[in-house]
Amino acid sequence: MKTNAFSKFDYTTVYIGLPADLSKKLKKLAQKVHISESAILRQMLDKYLEKPLLRNKSGEKEGILGIKLKPRTILKEQDKRLRELCNVTGRWLLELFREAVKAY
Repeated sequence: MKTNAFSKFDYTTVYIGLPADLSKKLKKLAQKVHISESAILRQMLDKYLEKPLLRNKSGEKEGILGIKLKPRTILKEQDKRLRELCNVTGRWLLELFREAVKAY
């Protein structure tokens, strides 16, 4: 976890890797509603954290070619809850981000 200039506002920066289609979805939605991608992602995470899909890690691997890591700012509380979900489910943080963006 990296803290930044927004730390006094309870934000943290996370690096997420999204496949091209999800990255485009996030970007288009942000442009459509005229807010930042980070703000859209925070909304997606709030929705996702209301009813997360608690399933175990399936062992399937996704290819990493073509996935760019992008820094996005989320609330520290969201980061804490996501990390707790990782511990409970055994899934990677990036899996939860991708699932949140897909489900939104």
